[in-house]
Amino acid sequence: MEEADEILQQLAMDEEYELDTLLDIILNYVDVNQKEYAKKWIDCLFGHFDMQTLPETNQRLRDVLCDYYSTFNKPDLAIPYLNMTLNEFPYSVQHWNELGKCYLQQEQYENAHEAFDFALAIDENNTETLTLKAFLYSQTANIRNLSTIISVWKSDREETSRLYGIGGLHFEMKDYETAMKYTQKLLKQKQEITAFELTDIYSIAALCHVALGHPEEGYMYLDQVLKQNGNDAETRIYAGQFFTIMAGSKDISEEERKNNIDKAEEQFNLALEFTPKEERMDILFKIGSKYFDEHLFEYANRYFEQINKEFPQNAHSTYFFLIYGYLYLQKPGPFIHYLAKINKELPDTYAALGVDENAQLPDKLFNKRYA
Repeated sequence: MEEADEILQQLAMDEEYELDTLLDIILNYVDVNQKEYAKKWIDCLFGHFDMQTLPETNQRLRDVLCDYYSTFNKPDLAIPYLNMTLNEFPYSVQHWNELGKCYLQQEQYENAHEAFDFALAIDENNTETLTLKAFLYSQTANIRNLSTIISVWKSDREETSRLYGIGGLHFEMKDYETAMKYTQKLLKQKQEITAFELTDIYSIAALCHVALGHPEEGYMYLDQVLKQNGNDAETRIYAGQFFTIMAGSKDISEEERKNNIDKAEEQFNLALEFTPKEERMDILFKIGSKYFDEHLFEYANRYFEQINKEFPQNAHSTYFFLIYGYLYLQKPGPFIHYLAKINKELPDTYAALGVDENAQLPDKLFNKRYA
């Protein structure tokens, strides 16, 4: 990659850092998910052009910036450029979809729903919009509307994007057998799939196989993923999840469980190593969630506790997971501690838990730390 970047550096110099040349280089790195190199050229772009005013008159520049920021999990920086484009081109389904995806990344589901509705008002059969709206419904547990969209998809022709969307949704719903059917169809159409999508498909195939009790087959796909994109944090999260699923199996010995947890930890540590500081909390949360999903609460709570230690301003997002885990682990001290914090910081959530109003939760619990 370094040799290729040196060639591109020489090309940019020969072209006197012409705008379209820089945008082409950035897009190349975004397409292959190379964040470090993409950021280097984004910095170069900002160093050579007036980025306060130029985006107002150059749509391609706006589109490239949106691709970069949304791909590398900075949707808040992409949204202003998308709104700028939609003010100029209000009937662009593509940009409404991109705006909805940014809101999905931020878990602003009402705004995402509104963006996808605008897109469908322009093109009611748009496959990408239907895929995204189905994903939105899966995230908000709106099963009735999700089923409606999937039935519309199945009556449509088998486009690659549709197969990709349906396979991913069945995976999210833990319908692994059906998800595998769609991933196998996709792998027969490799020429229509980007390198980034192929990595994602291999990852889903690996996790489906291990969840269905076929770890050997799953590891073959996992090995492909690591060879293609082993320096990526999300790839290492997939790899760690592979081993947490194995560790969560009921039909293995304690020694096997420990070995799989050790392998998961190795992958998760690499994920954190490859993660920039500003994204560390998200990765810690994802790791905790992978353990939580397999009822490995002791390990899940370690990561949620780490979030409380490093990112106290965002700690409330972990409270529910922590009280559930400590309840399962029969640790009343920390369980009461986090229940008390919910009562104080998230009173509406506390009320929804149905806790006895007469329960006494002394303030001294708020500041006490539990290992």
